[in-house]
Amino acid sequence: MLKIKESSSNNWILDFSFVAGADGDTLYLSCSDNCFSEGNTVFTEDLGYKLSHATSPGKFSFVIMKNQYYLLDEMGRPTARKRSLNLPVVRPFHNVGKRKFVYSSGGLNQFVIIYSPGMSFDVEFGQNMRLLRKDIDLPYGKYRASVFTTEGSGSYFLRGDGFEESFDINHHNTTDTKGSGIIYHIFPDRFNRISYEDDSFKKFGSRPGRGDFYGGTLRGILNKLDYLKILNIEYLYLNPLFKSHSNHRYDVDDYFSIDPMLGSEQDLVLLVERCHSLGIKVILDMVFNHSSVYFPPFQDVLKNGDNSRYIDWYIFHEKKYEVYRSRYDPKKGGERPAYETFMGVGMMPKLNHRNPEVVDFIKNVAEFYVKKFNIDGFRYDVGHSIPKSSISAIRTHTEKLKKGLLHIGEAWCLSSDLVSEGYYESLTNYHIRKAIISYVSGKENVMDFYVHYLEELTAYGQSMDMMMNLLDSHDTVRLLTSLHYDTRKFKLAYLILMMLNGNPTIYYGDEVALAGNNDPDCRRTFPWERVGSAMNKFFIEIARLRSSEECLRQGLIFTKQLDGSDLIIKQGAQESVVLCVNKTQARNREKQLPFLNSAYTLIEEENFSLLKVDSKVLMEYGL
Repeated sequence: MLKIKESSSNNWILDFSFVAGADGDTLYLSCSDNCFSEGNTVFTEDLGYKLSHATSPGKFSFVIMKNQYYLLDEMGRPTARKRSLNLPVVRPFHNVGKRKFVYSSGGLNQFVIIYSPGMSFDVEFGQNMRLLRKDIDLPYGKYRASVFTTEGSGSYFLRGDGFEESFDINHHNTTDTKGSGIIYHIFPDRFNRISYEDDSFKKFGSRPGRGDFYGGTLRGILNKLDYLKILNIEYLYLNPLFKSHSNHRYDVDDYFSIDPMLGSEQDLVLLVERCHSLGIKVILDMVFNHSSVYFPPFQDVLKNGDNSRYIDWYIFHEKKYEVYRSRYDPKKGGERPAYETFMGVGMMPKLNHRNPEVVDFIKNVAEFYVKKFNIDGFRYDVGHSIPKSSISAIRTHTEKLKKGLLHIGEAWCLSSDLVSEGYYESLTNYHIRKAIISYVSGKENVMDFYVHYLEELTAYGQSMDMMMNLLDSHDTVRLLTSLHYDTRKFKLAYLILMMLNGNPTIYYGDEVALAGNNDPDCRRTFPWERVGSAMNKFFIEIARLRSSEECLRQGLIFTKQLDGSDLIIKQGAQESVVLCVNKTQARNREKQLPFLNSAYTLIEEENFSLLKVDSKVLMEYGL
């Protein structure tokens, strides 16, 4: 049963309740707020299964997962599809709680008010706040959005339809403007091979198959750190290093062992030490949602069944202790795994995070890599399915060992829940990836891109400063391939990425125009012969600008459409940058863009240019 009620903060509260099921049943809320997780939002068992969930107005989609493989609707009936609700905006909506709607950067504030067509409202600012600009009303789904930019701190008031709410902005700037923020992402087996004595590895440069190994190593990465330093990277992010049967190593056999194919513990120590000497921090992939079937605790369960001391490390729904060797698809039906898994993959059994022993174990794993190797952060695989309580426990534990560790959750949707206090600081930002690609490929216009940016602002607020912004990863088609090898669009996409606050991420090989289709093709080997190419030089230049130009690292995004040009503006309090995407002949630019006479050119390409200009000049021209 589902009951819906409005809260005082203009959120909606969804109360779910079901009669008790069989002993050992698990019920999860899989919804648009948690990226359709398979385990982070769990029903409590108290005279039945209950859950209360707060969400914002707009479209909310969900399904209830019983024992992971059975899908239920809000009445507890079997279903084959997600249920969607359209929760209305009952008054102009500006919530700084559940969703932030306020973002401060570079001395400026940006906030959004959402409302239904026909609603009226008024905004008044206190004496310590100055309104710099109000953007035109924008479509925001079935609603509208007004965007305000102010300078200073203080109070402002929202009034309309018989109500008044007050809000405070205590200005703070969380962006570290001293570094580039650039993350360089490496799939270790494919980056650099330094020994060719073992002929069992595939040849570098050949197209990868799903089970192929190429012999890339930690020492291979170590030998290329001087090259990476030229890219002005601040973080080196490595896919899993754990001992495993697979080349991707997301099915972990031993969490406390470096896979011998990649190197030794001493190799990792040397790599981290050398990175730190160059001012580079190291982020490791952590796989805490699931293990492999070869992980000793799971092997013990297979051997001893109910008598195994590890039986509660996993979630079995049948007394059938054998490996499920395929992938279960609920749309196709058939025999289900006896245990919960990562997305139905029987070789990746899900760890039971409701068991305190499992949480203690993953805390010990995190401690091992911080204390022994001095690691600077973790990226959590399937982060949206790991309960907040587990991540909070890791963060509390590791903070005692080393200050300032970065915790990044893998997420493929917008989710304010995942960056709530005590959860992740940062997420893999696939949402902005989709927005940038849609714009540069011509599927959407520049104002559509701005609406997607506002969606991020309203979901993440100040957490935008920490987002892992990306265009490629080991799980996606390579950007160059998705753009049909159009290098102009490819460069434009990466330049937009460098303009966003947060951590722009370069997937190894992108900087030398490496192509690739879906996994495993997106995990090709690095073509070292292309270093020094025109594309490589372009990446070195935009990375240099990201590091040297503070107005690229902080400020607020706006977009404008003028005759023949799209403008993406990064406004700061003193200096701004303008990305001008030209759609007319160059001789008309000065007439259409009068501020050009006061601008300094940072990047000049055939179809776009990046300009630096005084913020006051932009405002004089209404930009």
